[in-house]
Amino acid sequence: MRLLILGGTEFVGRHLAQTASTAGHDVTLFNRGSKPDVLPDLPRIHGDRDGGLAGLRGEAFDAVLDVNGYLPRLVRDAATLLQPRVGRYLFISTISVYAELAAPHLGEDAPLGVLDDPTTESIEGGTYGPLKAACERVVAEVFGKERATLVRPGLVVGSYDPTDRFTYWVRRMWRGGDVLAPGTPDDPLQWVDVRDLARFVVRLVEDGTSGVFNAVRPADSVTMGELLVTAGTAARLARAGSGDYAYNLTWVDEEFLQEAGVRPWAALPAWLPSGENNLIRVSSQRAAAAGLDTRPVLDTVADVLAWDRQRGSPPLKAGLEAEREAELLAQWRSHAAGRGS
Repeated sequence: MRLLILGGTEFVGRHLAQTASTAGHDVTLFNRGSKPDVLPDLPRIHGDRDGGLAGLRGEAFDAVLDVNGYLPRLVRDAATLLQPRVGRYLFISTISVYAELAAPHLGEDAPLGVLDDPTTESIEGGTYGPLKAACERVVAEVFGKERATLVRPGLVVGSYDPTDRFTYWVRRMWRGGDVLAPGTPDDPLQWVDVRDLARFVVRLVEDGTSGVFNAVRPADSVTMGELLVTAGTAARLARAGSGDYAYNLTWVDEEFLQEAGVRPWAALPAWLPSGENNLIRVSSQRAAAAGLDTRPVLDTVADVLAWDRQRGSPPLKAGLEAEREAELLAQWRSHAAGRGS
């Protein structure tokens, strides 16, 4: 198949391009050319989504994979231009499109968010999901339901992840020592390994599959405790017996963390308090039926650890600073001791 990827050099797009190319497809990247060293053997069309689509005129593809569509206006520009010469438009959306998930395990038919100001192009916490939902509507409108595929990943994790949200826990367990663990060991988590997401997306276009899919691990299939213990196992395996390694998990009540001003998902990434975590407990049954396979936790953790070590463990963009973590642990122990007396 001849595939066009809008983007293709950052994180999800990079893995999509590599996976599709390895599978034997003819992959072309459309971007501004700011990262020529990433996948240098793949052909590129240089341009800009905002007024710089001229390089796509006259080009024909079996499918386009839109990785970096955030604004409905720009998605419409690309979709309208490509519609006569592209068989399928696959749009990478997000589970953040949902308006409110009142219960866990809800599927793709749950209500979507709507912008308070439909003209806004400001991408921030309150508008990111509704903007993506509006982009989905544009794709379905321009290409029709039979030629549109909408993929809604949850937290995407893996090598080249620019957010460091999952990487924080992998590196934290590599460091060992006293670890602040939020909530309880049984708190559910949900993510998708970027390699699994890429294989799923390529399969969807190969099979000509239409529809909407939550692309995440099965709901409640992994917990915070499992992630941390597995990351500790990966750290031991990676050290291969060189030097002592030990860690101690201290589970800290979510109420204490909230009162201390610790923000879930930012200071404590990938985790949400109970009662607020339905967004990381969505159903992925439809995606699984369409071919989404998710790998063991240890495989994902080990891959992220190896990549983080290889890149030199730069400062992280998410998670607690070591000093703040130690401070919170001391406060928690004092709090717990006082409560016990």
